[in-house]
Amino acid sequence: MNSIPQVVKFLTETPAGGYPSGFLVVSNLTEKTLDEGIKDLKALMPENAFFGRGKHKGPQIIFTDDDTAEINSLKKAWPNAIFLQCQWHILQVRIGFNI
Repeated sequence: MNSIPQVVKFLTETPAGGYPSGFLVVSNLTEKTLDEGIKDLKALMPENAFFGRGKHKGPQIIFTDDDTAEINSLKKAWPNAIFLQCQWHILQVRIGFNI
């Protein structure tokens, strides 16, 4: 069975909005695939990534949608981060908000 490639975006919040900090092009969105993709993305980051915190310590806060595989993979990569659900995704699910 052929898989349709998926693009996973990583954004850094700025006063002007989300700034792209990385992309993964993957064959599926399973936890195993995301684990490998995030591991590769971390390998490309400079040692002083995340405003000097370092690529291994990672970001302080991570916003996600309600995707279990994504959350689990990110928690493996950066277990000390605070995980919050994205406000836009909450609105989308709770009240059917769509742009």
